[in-house]
Amino acid sequence: MVQSLTTTHESALEELLTAIMTQFGGAIDFWPLVCLSKGELGDPVPFIDSQWMSLRDRIQELRARLTQHEYEPSEAVLEQLVKLSRMSAELREVFDYFVNAQAVAQRDLEGAVMKLRALWHDVRMRLWLLGALIPLDRLPILTLERELHFESVLDGLFDQFLTARAAPAEAYKTNGRESHAH
Repeated sequence: MVQSLTTTHESALEELLTAIMTQFGGAIDFWPLVCLSKGELGDPVPFIDSQWMSLRDRIQELRARLTQHEYEPSEAVLEQLVKLSRMSAELREVFDYFVNAQAVAQRDLEGAVMKLRALWHDVRMRLWLLGALIPLDRLPILTLERELHFESVLDGLFDQFLTARAAPAEAYKTNGRESHAH
């Protein structure tokens, strides 16, 4: 087995790591909106399931691409892939709370928001670490603007769920603003 990557293989891996980070960012940015919309944006259960399966598939694609072209990933890389897969499963569990936000205890909902924040920080670190361990020339990063945006969304997420729980059934959230269906 070979320990180096071709330029094409390396580029594909860089793009895939960035795509996984971007998709995980969508779990912060858009997935909660679907849960908060009270059906206005569609049934959140199949949406979350499809988004989560797509993320899981990307992680599996990363594992498959790492073993292509006779490249043999190190034990450290394989260990980070296992941890990334576990984090994906934990993300799906968090969204079980969000989908059922009306029925879960407030402390459980707050715990789920805190878990989402922890997963976000951990996934960014793991993806960066994977890029360094492989090693890739370009590590997956987000712009400062995107980082601040995701942090802002996470900062207000618990309050959005509390507001949505207290609002009448016809009220829903869109893009951080409350609007009422007439």
